[in-house]
Amino acid sequence: MTPLAPCLRACLAALIIGAGLGISGCVTAEQLAAADYGQPPTNPRGRIIKYFKETLKDPESARIEWGDLRRGYVVNGLVTGRGTEYGHIQIVRVNAKNSFGAYTGWQTYYIMFRGEYFVGDVTSDIVAAKMGGVLDGAVAPAQPREQVAL
Repeated sequence: MTPLAPCLRACLAALIIGAGLGISGCVTAEQLAAADYGQPPTNPRGRIIKYFKETLKDPESARIEWGDLRRGYVVNGLVTGRGTEYGHIQIVRVNAKNSFGAYTGWQTYYIMFRGEYFVGDVTSDIVAAKMGGVLDGAVAPAQPREQVAL
């Protein structure tokens, strides 16, 4: 065994323990009931369209399907990076062209707001990492699919 092996094992153990501590934070029903979600944003569409203009390869090709605006939360999220963040989450489905000029298919995004403040795209926190959630009961109901000229 090389002298480096014990150091690597110690680093790996610290990484696993640290990851476990970060993931262990869960939200109770009481915390969800007592949480301050702030006011719903007055114009989430405008800010979301701006976000997709900045991030999509071909924003002019974007087709957007607007889902419900709901209360939601993220725990130690990649975007928020701190504790539990409560706010409103706009569910959006987007189909846009990629670098090859082909449509990618409908992708679901979860965009979080805290009042008028744009927290960001928390899709990876909610879907991949299971470190957040969207609560039942829409604050604003779903709207029809539309082609949006970004």
